[in-house]
Amino acid sequence: MTEVVEQIDTLSSELLLSLRKGGRAKQLDKNLFARLTSAIDELGRLLSNENHVSKDLVGKLWFIFTSMLAEADHANHPEPILAAAWDVQERLTRIFGPHFPDSPTHP
Repeated sequence: MTEVVEQIDTLSSELLLSLRKGGRAKQLDKNLFARLTSAIDELGRLLSNENHVSKDLVGKLWFIFTSMLAEADHANHPEPILAAAWDVQERLTRIFGPHFPDSPTHP
């Protein structure tokens, strides 16, 4: 799991730095984002049977989501960044819940 967390750290740093450097003409790097979401999904698989997760890990994942929302606020065309942020949020919901037994997203 350490390798996946390190991959998420690296990819999220690269993605968020690329957004910050873009000024108001921010562009979402779709390749980086696809690699990041793949790593988040892998982390979800690794955590599927875990009842407890470190605050540090949850904080890192939350930071990605909230930072993307913040960067979208400063973009000329925020829609792709917002869509990506909400995609991350949906993936985190699938990992951490809440989970309802009759829900289609219930693992």
